[in-house]
Amino acid sequence: MIISKEELEKEVRKGMKNSGKSIYQLAEETEISKTHIHGIITETQKPSLEILMRIADVLKINFCFSNARETMDNFIKRKSK
Repeated sequence: MIISKEELEKEVRKGMKNSGKSIYQLAEETEISKTHIHGIITETQKPSLEILMRIADVLKINFCFSNARETMDNFIKRKSK
């Protein structure tokens, strides 16, 4: 079970590489730019939790954060800025 942002990032990268989907397809399905998708795959960009969650949803990657309250509080704070 994925329980941290770091683990989710690792699984999302693995899922993107193994999905058989092109960067273009992933960009279309997630509504994330092709440049950002490429950067995540090549590990030149550090995606936000929101981006990871969007990609995980498309790739059907399940996750559950043990510190969900703290994670969501931080997410909400960032969104309100």
